[in-house]
Amino acid sequence: MTDTSAILIRNIFHMLCYAFKILRQKNYQKIETEEFLHVQDMLAAILARGISQQLKQGLYRSYASISEHSKTVRGKIDLYETKLLQVKRIREVECTHDEFSPDNLLNQILKATCQCLIKCPDVELNQKSELRKVFPYFSTVSDIDLSTVQWGRLQYHRNNRSYEMLMNICYMVWQSLLPSTSTGRTNFSMFDEEGLPRLYEKFILEYYRQHFPMLHASDKAIKWDIPADTDPFMIRLLPGMHSDITLRHNGLTKIIDAKYYRHSLSNYRDKQILHNANLYQIYTYVKNEDKTGSHKVSGLLLYARTTEEAEPFLSVAMGGNMIEVRSLDLNRSFPEIASALDNIVVKSFGDSIRRVS
Repeated sequence: MTDTSAILIRNIFHMLCYAFKILRQKNYQKIETEEFLHVQDMLAAILARGISQQLKQGLYRSYASISEHSKTVRGKIDLYETKLLQVKRIREVECTHDEFSPDNLLNQILKATCQCLIKCPDVELNQKSELRKVFPYFSTVSDIDLSTVQWGRLQYHRNNRSYEMLMNICYMVWQSLLPSTSTGRTNFSMFDEEGLPRLYEKFILEYYRQHFPMLHASDKAIKWDIPADTDPFMIRLLPGMHSDITLRHNGLTKIIDAKYYRHSLSNYRDKQILHNANLYQIYTYVKNEDKTGSHKVSGLLLYARTTEEAEPFLSVAMGGNMIEVRSLDLNRSFPEIASALDNIVVKSFGDSIRRVS
């Protein structure tokens, strides 16, 4: 497992701010100026403020089916269970009714995450104190094991949209507290399998959307360059193609695939080479997007730089389209990170493109 430096932790907060605009609100601004030695401490600070804000709006409630013994009828009578009560000479009926309750999966996740952070040795006492203040509001919420949560199936709609950022923070907390296979203690993995790679992609996309609106940044689907009269059944057999970031301006297109790995290069016969699957992927995206063969579509594999000495680099024309591989060092100051992202735009579309603050 790789420890994160204080500067990387602060950059993770910047990335979260781009991914979730709600973090730009005033009640979160103090977090940017605080120093955090551990990422769990920062996530605890965000979650405490987020839950406090949610409590002002009210916890999300949903209908839950409740079964209980009662001397009066409420809802539907469960005849079988009621008969069993009569056998035991209990003069009550078993009723089932719907109750509008905060005891739902989203609040159960919040409660369980608070419990984890309060017990975590890497969370400072002041953050634990803030979490303990909000914890009593979950007294009617059931306990849940975070390992049982199917994170990819959480759904959001108009009534619970404010939970999306909170659930992503909870997911990062859960990932960060998974035990290290080498030591058995809980450490934050800089290169976890899902959380940070997805955040890295979303950060770059939202950065370009905010600062370069003229580039119409999107995570668009790319269609295969096949004849229009192709059998629909054959089309359904083809895998989907979906870019992380696509930029367009004045007839030029830049497809960026953001990669966040523990090792950005692979070993082959005692030498380090680029991940071949990644290179095939970006080349496929570019050639299928450039259906007319204009050569005005280029591709970039943008890796998050690791602690390895060698970093991936490539700049070559393949089939007439420029394919590049570069790395973005997240251990540098955020202005330097922003400058590197800006330089990609200038190199691809010219210095006439102006950054919007």
